[in-house]
Amino acid sequence: GDLLLPAFATLASVVHVEAAGSRVWRPAVVLQLGATVVGQVGVVLGLVPTVVDPLASHLAAAGIALPCTVTVAYVGRSVTQRELAETGLRRTEARLHALMNASSDVLVVVDPEAHLTSVSPAAARSLGRDPVGLVGTPLLHLVEREQRPEVAARLREIATAPPGTRASLDVLMLLATGGGRWYEWTVASLLDDPLVDGLVVVMRDISERRRHADALARAAARDPLTGLANRTELLRVLDRALPRAAPGAGVGLLFLDLDGFKAINDTHGHAVGDEVLVTVARRPLRGRRRGYVRGQAHPAPRDAGGGAGRGGDPAPGPPTTRLIARPRPA
Repeated sequence: GDLLLPAFATLASVVHVEAAGSRVWRPAVVLQLGATVVGQVGVVLGLVPTVVDPLASHLAAAGIALPCTVTVAYVGRSVTQRELAETGLRRTEARLHALMNASSDVLVVVDPEAHLTSVSPAAARSLGRDPVGLVGTPLLHLVEREQRPEVAARLREIATAPPGTRASLDVLMLLATGGGRWYEWTVASLLDDPLVDGLVVVMRDISERRRHADALARAAARDPLTGLANRTELLRVLDRALPRAAPGAGVGLLFLDLDGFKAINDTHGHAVGDEVLVTVARRPLRGRRRGYVRGQAHPAPRDAGGGAGRGGDPAPGPPTTRLIARPRPA
């Protein structure tokens, strides 16, 4: 009985440490050693029966107590490391959750079939949609209908590419309140990661950036006075549209020259001349058929010397302004 006591104490200590946590492994070691000492004192006092000589019992108890103490200490240290790892994981998860809550970017995870498996809380603020309710639904349902085939093709391409592949695309997404906003998607394939097992998509609202870029593009393609397409824009439209014209389709160009424009400037001033240009530029809008593009071939001249109007380089040739109307091919 005196030799079994350390073994039973070790077993009880291990179970207690596993259940109560690392804070009790040191007291458990002390209790185990105490139980061993108490048992051997009982042997000396004759209170604990023994089948061997007391000295041999003492040596055997010490031989058993040492590895048992090491065992309890090892279990205690293992539990401590496990608890530290779990604490670190909880802190990391809490930090990540706080970052996702504070971020305006929407982060989602989709499976290879593009069904949502995880949605960050930012979806409620940015898209006006319940993140929990979105889980299990197709991601493409959030995309503007005409762009869905293109987005689906890109997602399939990324899903079949080697793991770790990244790509970016601009997507017009539908809001719960109606209408849509432009988002830049950064898609990363983490299908080989068992903790993710999907495509991670970070969605950033770029509506204002696109609006600004579109405004700059329109300003670069339009005459600032009349608002008509400038020479560069007309050539770009023609280069793109002419090869797409159906066989036998006609493409027409209508040139309107403003005769006597110098006299208007000389007699009434440049402000009146500008008003004439704006008025003439607006007239083709009335009664025009769909598919016409209006433009200004070169800036309006200021005088007989061929000086440029607003927003353009000096235009050679006679003082005329050209307005072009061209029907787009079907």
